[in-house]
Amino acid sequence: ILPKLTELSCEDCTALTSIPILPKLEYLDCKYCTALTSIPVLPELRELFCSGCTSLTSIPVMGELTKLYCGGCTALTSIPVMEKLTKLNCANCIALTSIPVLPELREELYCSGCTALTSIPVMGELIKLYCVECTALKIIPVMGKLRELYCADCTALTAIPVMAELETLNCAN
Repeated sequence: ILPKLTELSCEDCTALTSIPILPKLEYLDCKYCTALTSIPVLPELRELFCSGCTSLTSIPVMGELTKLYCGGCTALTSIPVMEKLTKLNCANCIALTSIPVLPELREELYCSGCTALTSIPVMGELIKLYCVECTALKIIPVMGKLRELYCADCTALTAIPVMAELETLNCAN
């Protein structure tokens, strides 16, 4: 089925329950496909936009993925380790309890509103961290290149570490 397809946009297809295996797909926008329960392994996928897919429970490991936007996937409980991921937005994934070490995550990590998230791993190359309203988050590790940290309303947070490169800090409650 569609062996040469490289881009697919099926945003707001609320009755869509699955996506076929598309071997050449590099870009997938399936935001707000609320009945979508899984995404197949797509070996060439580089960008995945699945925000608001409230029935999605997992995302498979995809070796070429560099950008993942899964904010508002309220049934999502974990994110797999993906070696090439540089940007992750998992805001408001309320069932997400942890984020794995993502060695190439450099640009941004948006995990605001992840109310079950208790910790964030050390990611030495990360530049921006948004973890506003992560009410179970207790510790933010030292990250050597972090320049911007937004952690307002993280009510369980006990301390903010000293980070030499930090330029912007917003931790208001």
